[in-house]
Amino acid sequence: MRIAVTATQPSPDSSVDPLLERAHYLVVFDTATAAWEVLDNRQNLKTPVCPAGAAAELLAQHRVDVVLTGRYGPTAYQALQERFIRVRDGAAGTVRQAVNRFLQPAQSVSW
Repeated sequence: MRIAVTATQPSPDSSVDPLLERAHYLVVFDTATAAWEVLDNRQNLKTPVCPAGAAAELLAQHRVDVVLTGRYGPTAYQALQERFIRVRDGAAGTVRQAVNRFLQPAQSVSW
């Protein structure tokens, strides 16, 4: 699985960028190889028509399965859905922390 996280800087130890549509970087973690990759999204922010669509295309080209971010709008959601990329909001802290939280098995609740 390839997990992308919106990031303020090009590093797994940078802060999660709170808004998918304006993220400067997308840091990708590959669970099969445990490798990190940085995608520079700054050029897509200058796209006059749809920055979210351009970012979604970049993610699709890099075979990303899921995106973790603070929040996203309906345009970003639609662009990702069209490319079969799942999105999860509520990510916070560092990119590395967001990935670790996502990969942790669900906590079981005892009643």
